[in-house]
Amino acid sequence: MKQLAQYQDGRLELQDVPVPVPPPGGILVRTTCSVISPGTERMKVEQARMSLLQKAKARPDQVKKVIDTAKTLGWKAALEKVRNRLESPTPLGYSAAGVVVAVDELNSRFRVGDRVACGGAECAFHAEMIAVPDLLVAPVPEGVEDWQAAYTTLASISMQAVRQAEARLGDRVMVMGHGLVGLLATSLLKASGARVLAVDFISSRLQTALAMGAERVVNPAETRVEDMVREWTSGHGVDAVIICVGGKSSGPADQAIACLRDRGVMVITGIYDAELSWKTAYMKDIQVRYSRSYGPGRYDPQYEWGGKDYPIGYVRWTENRNFEACLELMRTGQLDLRPVTTRRVSFGDVLDVYNKLESELGVVIEYAAGRTGILPVTSDAGILPANQEPSRMPDAPASGRMPDPQARAFVPFDPARKTDKARRHLLHWEQEGVTQFVTFRQADAIAQEKLDLWHRERDAWLRDHPQPWDFETEEMYHRLFSERLEAWLDQGAGSCLLAREDAAHLVENAMRHFDGERYILDAYVIMPNHVHVIIKPIGEHTLSDIMHSWKSFTSREIKKAYDLNDGPFWQAERFDHALRSEASLAAKREYIQQNPVKAKLAGRFRIGCGGGVVSSTGILPVSGDSGILPATLATGETPVLHVIGAGNFARTMLLPHLKGKITLGTIVNATGLSARHVKEKFGFSTAETDAAKVFENNGNAVMIGTRHHLHAPLVLKALQSGKHTFVEKPLCLTREELSQIDEAMSSSTGSVMVGFNRRFAPATVAMMQTLQHIPGPKTLAFQVNAGVLAPDHWYANVEESGGRVLGEACHFFDFACHVLGRPVKVTAQTVGRPAVPDSVTAQIEFADGSAAQIVYSAEGDSAFPKESFRVFANGSVIECENFMRLSIFQNRKQTVKKFASKGHAEEMAAWLAFLKGGSPHPVPYEQARQSMRLTFAVLESIREGRGVAL
Repeated sequence: MKQLAQYQDGRLELQDVPVPVPPPGGILVRTTCSVISPGTERMKVEQARMSLLQKAKARPDQVKKVIDTAKTLGWKAALEKVRNRLESPTPLGYSAAGVVVAVDELNSRFRVGDRVACGGAECAFHAEMIAVPDLLVAPVPEGVEDWQAAYTTLASISMQAVRQAEARLGDRVMVMGHGLVGLLATSLLKASGARVLAVDFISSRLQTALAMGAERVVNPAETRVEDMVREWTSGHGVDAVIICVGGKSSGPADQAIACLRDRGVMVITGIYDAELSWKTAYMKDIQVRYSRSYGPGRYDPQYEWGGKDYPIGYVRWTENRNFEACLELMRTGQLDLRPVTTRRVSFGDVLDVYNKLESELGVVIEYAAGRTGILPVTSDAGILPANQEPSRMPDAPASGRMPDPQARAFVPFDPARKTDKARRHLLHWEQEGVTQFVTFRQADAIAQEKLDLWHRERDAWLRDHPQPWDFETEEMYHRLFSERLEAWLDQGAGSCLLAREDAAHLVENAMRHFDGERYILDAYVIMPNHVHVIIKPIGEHTLSDIMHSWKSFTSREIKKAYDLNDGPFWQAERFDHALRSEASLAAKREYIQQNPVKAKLAGRFRIGCGGGVVSSTGILPVSGDSGILPATLATGETPVLHVIGAGNFARTMLLPHLKGKITLGTIVNATGLSARHVKEKFGFSTAETDAAKVFENNGNAVMIGTRHHLHAPLVLKALQSGKHTFVEKPLCLTREELSQIDEAMSSSTGSVMVGFNRRFAPATVAMMQTLQHIPGPKTLAFQVNAGVLAPDHWYANVEESGGRVLGEACHFFDFACHVLGRPVKVTAQTVGRPAVPDSVTAQIEFADGSAAQIVYSAEGDSAFPKESFRVFANGSVIECENFMRLSIFQNRKQTVKKFASKGHAEEMAAWLAFLKGGSPHPVPYEQARQSMRLTFAVLESIREGRGVAL
């Protein structure tokens, strides 16, 4: 499917990305319309186009985060995080409408085929398919068109501002700023019985405000607003002001206060940093209220993603009920959206719109049905059909109508013989009886901008190398241009319908149908978006005729099978290479055999051969099984790694150490945009949004970097499929989950490694080398200055994170076990009596008499080092700060060692060595299990106020 992507250098692109999957309790929607928010989206685009210095000035909070990261991880890691953030695409859009095509089993409100309005900057993107949680969706009533319903989220922003103003029948309300949100607020105020004065500097918007229901309008550049208000309200002032402007100027707030009556209400909507004149505001006793987005529930993950609605008796108007109210006003005609709709544009042409947003109000994007690259929904679950009916596939006779041996003999291209040079955009050299290597591809397999660049460069080269060509020049052409296109094809762009078994089977049957009659079919491979084939035409049949037959038949049948639009399925041009020697034949056969390996595919292809061209040595091609890679992969000698969840941490700290060192199979991320970005950056073969695809594929290893509540379920699935698993800490969130993993480990051929990277830090290794020569019990004192947790950080959602003690402090409990051995008892307490502790002091006893004190505190100052520890051991002291500076005190001497890693690179290297059979498992499961049991015991000790034996 296509999705609009924005980069931090200002680029906007329509990208092919995987289809998302419905979130728990949510739905999958085929978008029919979405609306651009001119204010918010224009601001995002303008910020993206800023220089790094301008970005730093605009976001000093982000600069501070970078500095804090540098203090903890070093400048290299900090800058890598910044680089990852800047090069990662971000989605645009948050107000859309469409048709439900899939429903999660936990959802009972919606059915496939329902028309819905969708909201949320985290999900309702400008994309052909969107996956949305239940409470960010509302059914569209009869009488409301899709383009109208697409305004629902934006209208709810205005509705929430009106509710915050508490405007009653007959109240006079001034609305400042008549962009889209201000205009919608004016219409809603009119519908509620309030009288509206519209204020804006743009005359055309004031005319639109009158059409939306404003009683009066005023342009501050022409008329003094205070004078207009005094005359309109008989000197009393307005009852409320809704500010719908952005920026930091004090002007709008001062003007609003001047125009308000005594004890009036000022409502701030959007990104406006208000500066209030204290004396006037105080003397009028005004109320200042901020209107937060679509209404109560916004930014509450329990509401939006957990599906926990607020009782109507306590919260009358939630964001979802605001959605429904807006849609009802559209149905009755009280909210007329025609005056604010200044442009309607097809999704394919949307990029140009973003350069002209300053002159637009409401821009409706329309999505053409059948142009999504998605197959039609036919199954009950609303997911793409697993297979079409076999009866729809033409049966091909088995290859083997063998003509006389002379017809099968390999004939090389001979420059001295008569050659037909067919041409469209590309040159095709056809010679009777000559064997050809041909590549043909789906129409959307290569992005148009890449093709345009390729054509420009090729045309320039052709001008310098006029035909006819000699052998060397032709070979140069293929190296410079044909091979480059093949590399692009192997990236797996476009809809990749040929990855579907039924579509690939159809193409394969078509190629084999006249094998031995019109041509000799040699080796072939059907890749997800293109086909490579070696073929020798027979008799009067030309390569052009054969290709036309294959393409026209398969295009028609695939379109019919999947109800696709009338656009081209195959690219009109093909790439062919007349083979000049038996060595070329052998090389192209090898290329076909290795193409899936080169493209890092673990499935979704078909390798085979027909009757085969016979060389002078009598050698025929060897047919491969469909979708199977060479035996080295199946036996585990060449591991394939799939990754589920690659956020900024994994992209910065883990994947760079794996790139180029292991075959990367499938990357799964929550959004198709991020999955596609990670695929291209690190070289994965496929990108998905459904983790289930990983367990269906070949490959013997999986990395799990999701949020914590998904760790245990995914580890269990990985073990059930026999995969070696790396999971970021924590391993699980409950003792019950740990027991389930214990049971799975007992019967699985896979393994589990938990991301306790501090074990692998070079400072840790150096310390352990010193400690191994010091006998007797030891004492460890570890202080973690974790800092205050921002309330909007995902760790604050305990159902996802498990809390900071379980989700992060487990690192340091594991470190204590690594240094001191087996724990036998722990006593722990927290600061105060919070429902979920984010600070802990734990005293741990070990089997050999050693002791550890772990202090994990959210109460410290960020200027103090984040992680520091001391080990006291039989006359020696070892001190470490942030795993970067290690001081060893022995024999009245201090030795200082400096390092630059917390162990992530070393951790990945150790796991890779295990996967490749070069070393034992770096963190045996029993050790990771021990650390998790200790973490659970710490929480139990806090809850029960006693020591807990392990």
